[in-house]
Amino acid sequence: MREKWINLLSVITIGFALLILSITVFTLYNVELIAKRLPGKFTIMVYLKDGLPGNEIKHSEALLKRDSLVKSVVYISKEKAYRELRHNLRGAEYILEGLNENPLSPSFEVKIKKDRFSMEKVEALINRLKSKPYVDDIDYGRQILDFVQSFRTAMRAVGIFFSVLIFFAIIFVIYTTVKILFYRRNEEIETYKLLGATAGFIRAPFLIEGGIIGFVGGIFGVVESYTFYYVLVRLAEEFPLLKYLSFPVNMFGVMPIIGLLLGLFGTVVALGRIKY
Repeated sequence: MREKWINLLSVITIGFALLILSITVFTLYNVELIAKRLPGKFTIMVYLKDGLPGNEIKHSEALLKRDSLVKSVVYISKEKAYRELRHNLRGAEYILEGLNENPLSPSFEVKIKKDRFSMEKVEALINRLKSKPYVDDIDYGRQILDFVQSFRTAMRAVGIFFSVLIFFAIIFVIYTTVKILFYRRNEEIETYKLLGATAGFIRAPFLIEGGIIGFVGGIFGVVESYTFYYVLVRLAEEFPLLKYLSFPVNMFGVMPIIGLLLGLFGTVVALGRIKY
């Protein structure tokens, strides 16, 4: 009976460890998705000098559109920019009171091709634009991009650390469980040895048991992870922002296999350190 409780405790511990692993993978997966979606949302605002003649604006726009990095170019006149500003300030139009003239500059809204996006190429394009006599200023949200990239790198490091830690924790749980079970069955093993049982015959039941504990722990982890996923789906009904998060459901099929492999590995390590 005690052995059953030991096995159950091991299964629950492995299940919770794999739940933490799935949450770690879920976080990393969504950080990667955000980082991949950013290029599609990336916009360079090229503010033009005031008073440029129309033919020069059209010529500059045509040159920009020919660039292999550029997906689209939209010209925003001073008047259109002012109308958009008033629209965005609905309810707070008083901020614009007292202005005798339109203070905004005409601009180009430049979208970058997603498949050709890289910060090196973007910065090279910006440096080329800065050298143009018609360009007054450029805004491209460099701080946001740098933050996302830094956060992505940091999360990868944290994810790797937690994954390795969880793998070692599961191996340690299996290792400890097998050692306890081995010593509890010491008299039975001694009897087998007297009857001429080989080392492989003695090891086989422990390998099977360790694999089963890991596999069942993986299934328990799937149940917990699915519960976490279900709670997220329900919360998304109340918090629309959560709808943009994605869960890597293929984890459900992988977790029992991870549990099985780590269970077998932990058992092999334990049996290798036991003298019999």
